[in-house]
Amino acid sequence: MTESAAASPSEPALLLAENLELVHGGRVLSWPEAVSIDAERLLCVGQAQALLAACIDVTLIRRGSLRLRGEAPRELLLSGRAGYCPRELPVPPDFRVFDALLGSARLIGLGARDVEHALTRTEAEGLGRRRIKELGTLERRLVGLAHGLTGSPKLVLLEDPFADLEDDAAELMLAVLDRELDGRAWITGTALASPWSRRWAQSAEVALSADAGTLLGPVAPHELVSPGSWARFDQINGDLVEQLAQRGAEVVRTPNQQVLLVRRLGGLAIADIAGQTGASLLELVPLGR
Repeated sequence: MTESAAASPSEPALLLAENLELVHGGRVLSWPEAVSIDAERLLCVGQAQALLAACIDVTLIRRGSLRLRGEAPRELLLSGRAGYCPRELPVPPDFRVFDALLGSARLIGLGARDVEHALTRTEAEGLGRRRIKELGTLERRLVGLAHGLTGSPKLVLLEDPFADLEDDAAELMLAVLDRELDGRAWITGTALASPWSRRWAQSAEVALSADAGTLLGPVAPHELVSPGSWARFDQINGDLVEQLAQRGAEVVRTPNQQVLLVRRLGGLAIADIAGQTGASLLELVPLGR
């Protein structure tokens, strides 16, 4: 049986996994059958981020096959048709930004002008002479974007671009992503740990998650289910609780007038309902964390 999402007749599926088994972070994850994702914007949540890691490091694949646009991910990356945007560049901390990016660019047949153009497009044009160890969190993230966008690939692989960013930095990151990924296909891995990650996730077409070693999906991003989360709001009213329950959530009130325990409903859906009922979701923490 093959699961599929939003078929596109013009080109091969964004992602195709057949009898896939991955080892990542000490965990084994698998899809027992073939799964085809034909959408243009794919979200990999939680443990499912192992899929993104396996696109970069083939040694994580223990069994089966993983294809992007009908090809091995490594081939797309080496040809420059896919770009990898790490949270930070995997190079020694004393490397200068420009030199690190140029080394990667040359591997796919590009040069200094391509690197300069990528730095400019990602609001990182002033960082080229800096050393990796001198960069702040936002600067590392922008440089990671420049790495993946050098040469204007049609497919971009992104590691949780909003992780650990303050609001002002996240707002800039969102603006760059909205502009630079327009018209490109992308695969993003995230833990949905911040409001900005959840906001970005809503622009995905389909999402994949994992539970007990099994990769799950595809599903609509707002349908992602978690075992339970502590949800803190600026206000809790009867309409909010009622709407959460109508969407299928199990809602438990707590002594704290701003906190609910919400089960069987993902963070994107909780945020969506909060917005519809005039409340703001301030924090979402997985149960047991």
